[in-house]
This record gives sequence, C-alpha cells and structure tokens, in this order.
Amino acid sequence: MVKTEFKQIRIPLIGDDALSFTAVTTRGEIHFSKDYRKESR
Repeated sequence: MVKTEFKQIRIPLIGDDALSFTAVTTRGEIHFSKDYRKESR
C-alpha cells in the first residue's frame, strides 16, 4: 500500500504578512520586505 501525504497550501490574502526574500533586478538588488515596510503614521 502506498501512503500519500498532502500539504495544505492556502492562497495569501490581502493584509497577510509576506515572506521576506532578496531578488536581483535590472535596477539592482531589492530586499523584500525590508525595502517595502509599512511606514508608521
């Protein structure tokens, strides 16, 4: 018998925290979310 495991994946919703990552773009390296944090009002 083959045992199958499923991992539940959910689509992110507006307002959910995003994962942090670094990406190299044509305009240089960006650090998401450090470069795109919400500013305190």
